[in-house]
Amino acid sequence: MNDADLLRMFGPMFCILGLSLIPLSLMFMHRFFKLKERELELEVKSRDEQRLLRQEALEARLAANEQAVRTIVDALLAQRSAVPAGPESAPEALQGFSPVRLPKG
Repeated sequence: MNDADLLRMFGPMFCILGLSLIPLSLMFMHRFFKLKERELELEVKSRDEQRLLRQEALEARLAANEQAVRTIVDALLAQRSAVPAGPESAPEALQGFSPVRLPKG
């Protein structure tokens, strides 16, 4: 047997095998890319949910900080007996709150 005989004997078998692998590979690629698309959609959805959770946590911390500042300011204002009468007396009222004294004048 020489190469030509082997080619005649196994040639049709290789052609049929090659032609049958084309649809199988197309089906595999189609399903593979559908799976990848679903994975990406789930990843985007989970990232959006995580972003919303982080944003809600940040807003809750910000609200807690604002409430703490309001409580401190209210306590300091309650300690002071004199509330400034107008905007011209505001620097004198603020002098008691800051460690640096503002020059009068």
